[in-house]
Amino acid sequence: MGISSCDAPPSHQQEKRKPIVKKEQNKPSDSISKTKIVLTDADAIQKKTIDKDKITYYTLDHTKSIISWFCVTHTGYVKFESGKIGILDDDIVEAHFEVCMDSIADTDINYILMRDVLTNTLKSADFFDTGKYPKAIFTLSHLKKEEKHFYIAAGDLRIKDISKQIQFKSNIIHNDSMMMIISERFAIDRTLWDITIYSENFEQTDDSFLFTDMVDLQVTLYLKRQ
Repeated sequence: MGISSCDAPPSHQQEKRKPIVKKEQNKPSDSISKTKIVLTDADAIQKKTIDKDKITYYTLDHTKSIISWFCVTHTGYVKFESGKIGILDDDIVEAHFEVCMDSIADTDINYILMRDVLTNTLKSADFFDTGKYPKAIFTLSHLKKEEKHFYIAAGDLRIKDISKQIQFKSNIIHNDSMMMIISERFAIDRTLWDITIYSENFEQTDDSFLFTDMVDLQVTLYLKRQ
């Protein structure tokens, strides 16, 4: 991939906007997934001290892996910077991924200028502020097997130096040389990471309601054994 834009993302300037006026409404719940399943200590992936020398690692192929996002009528993607998963005795015992937030892009707008406006808005200080926070980080904490190849995964997602737990269902397949993980489409509440612009719960301006608080994601990962 060469030099990553995450290392030195370009700055994005934006015109001044109206000040935020907080509404007297209920704040979003910490329960991000509508189908959240209670996970216990038994589902934690690091239940005891592990001999690191015995772990088999799979490294992310960032050229094929992607996060697809869906918000109102808009769709797009964001790319990974790096990632790896550790397996011991056929169980996942660690997983860590870094996302290049400056790679965020829209895919539904055909007119290039309008598409660039939306993309630069998402990169601006009002949204993901990729100039200051070039990476998002996900660290797996829990994994519960539901049936063959299907799991409930949970972990900490750090965006703009704010960490919140997310949960999603995934299909996980691996062999001696590769691993493929495809999540079901799941929702996160962007306001939990202090991305409150255009939120009906936080703003009362002419531009309110342009973006919903809930954003759907779908994760596709391809990894190769080290």
